[in-house]
Amino acid sequence: MLGKLSGTGAHLKMSPNGFAGPYTGTVLIQMEGIDPPAAMLYVAELGKGKIVACPFAGAKEVPSELEDAAPGTFSTRAVRWLAGQRRAATATTSPAR
Repeated sequence: MLGKLSGTGAHLKMSPNGFAGPYTGTVLIQMEGIDPPAAMLYVAELGKGKIVACPFAGAKEVPSELEDAAPGTFSTRAVRWLAGQRRAATATTSPAR
């Protein structure tokens, strides 16, 4: 899903939007400089369902670094990655209280 950005520690300019509290799952992109840390992209599981969470501003374009990291658009890669998972390789999330 992250293509050539995977494991690089690259810095991206993104605008957060949505959930930024405690979560469980596997963080792929984390926002720096805030406490508690917020994930800008993570994968998780809820029951038998798999989740790719992208809580960055939808009114703005996906950062070019994500779009250019591999062939196809980031959104298409995320959906294809998700569709190919038998089980998400993450902890199970708990419903919000």
